[in-house]
Amino acid sequence: SLLLQLVDKIDDPELKREYLLKLKDLISIELTKSTSQPYTLQKIFQKFNNPLPQNLTLQDLQKEIKDTKQDLQKFKQKTKKQIIHLEQLLSQNHSSSSSNKEIEPIDPINPEIQEETSIKFINLIKRITYQKWHINITIAIQDSFKLQTIALIDSGAQMNCIQEGLIPTKFFEKTNQKLFTANGENLSVKFKIPDVHIYNDGICIKQTFILVKDLDIGVILGQPFLEVIKPFKLKNKGIIM
Repeated sequence: SLLLQLVDKIDDPELKREYLLKLKDLISIELTKSTSQPYTLQKIFQKFNNPLPQNLTLQDLQKEIKDTKQDLQKFKQKTKKQIIHLEQLLSQNHSSSSSNKEIEPIDPINPEIQEETSIKFINLIKRITYQKWHINITIAIQDSFKLQTIALIDSGAQMNCIQEGLIPTKFFEKTNQKLFTANGENLSVKFKIPDVHIYNDGICIKQTFILVKDLDIGVILGQPFLEVIKPFKLKNKGIIM
C-alpha cells in the first residue's frame, strides 16, 4: 500500500520497526471506524455473472455508478487522512530523535496516478453494468421500405436511434424528444419514425426510432428494444431471442 511504501523509505531498522507498529495501530483504528464495505473481486464477479433483474432501469444503473464513485471518493479521502497522520508521526519522531542520520524525503503522491486509478475503476464498473452486442436485422416500414444492416444493441442507450440519411424523409415525423451523450452533450434530434418493424430470424418486433444527425453507428437498439425481448440469453455468438 502507499503507507507501507512511505515507511519502506526509512533506512534505520529500529526506526522503521517503530513506524510499522504505529502504522498497524493507525490502520486498526481506521478499520473500526469504517462503516462502508469496499468492493471485492468476488462481488464484482458476481455482478458480472448474475443476470440483470427484470425490473432494472437506466436510473438504477446510473445510481449504481454514482454510488460507486462516492464510495471511491470516500476511500481516497480516508487514505489521504492516513498518509497525513503518518507523515505527522514521522516528522515528530524525526525531530525528537537524537540520531543525526537523515531520513530520505518522502515523495508526494502523484494526483495523476490517483486519478488514473479512479478512472480505471469506474470504467471497470461501467463495463460490467452496460452491455453491447451486434446483431443482423432487417428494418421494414409500411411494407414499402426495407433495409438490411448490422445494428448495435446497447443497454446504455435510452432510445432506439437511426442515422439520418438511411431512411427516406417521407417516413419522418417531427418530435420534441431530446437525446444526450454519456458526456452530457446534446445530440441534434428533430424527427422520429414510428411503427418500424425489426426482423431477425423469423421474429418481428415493432419499435419507434429517433433520427440522429451526428450518429457514428447506423442503427442503435436501446432500452425500449431490450424491454420487449427480455428475458433473453447471451451466448458466445450473440443474443439468442
